[in-house]
Amino acid sequence: PDFTRPARHRWESILAEIHQRLLANVWCGQCRREVTTTNFSGAIKGGDSHHERSDLRSCIPTQC
Repeated sequence: PDFTRPARHRWESILAEIHQRLLANVWCGQCRREVTTTNFSGAIKGGDSHHERSDLRSCIPTQC
């Protein structure tokens, strides 16, 4: 993943088991269902974490 330094520090403070659960529990607004994310990036701005970009691996192509 591509993170800013503060975002990487926060991500690394989370247990690996939780990483997998978070990445497998992403809502796709186009498919309107839970999907798995890959190739993601993030930043911390103003003390809050922000998801910057990701590819949704398990989307249904005809619905997205």
